Amino acid sequence: MSIRSDKAVSRAVGRAIHQYRMISDGDRIAVGLSGGKDSLTLMWALHERLSRIPIHYSLLAIYVDLGFEGDPAHL
Repeated sequence: MSIRSDKAVSRAVGRAIHQYRMISDGDRIAVGLSGGKDSLTLMWALHERLSRIPIHYSLLAIYVDLGFEGDPAHL
């Protein structure tokens, strides 16, 4: 990601967290990681915010192997 898009994603995540009161102090947040762009970006954005906001939370990455064999492109 470029620096410009990094900031845009971070701002969008921050607005959503604030608007919907998604995270409270002391929360433990599990993020399902598939290895795709969306889940990795979410994990990056949440991790990046840890050092910049006054709310303290912990992150846990969860990977679920769905058992698909071969090329998953058709899924």
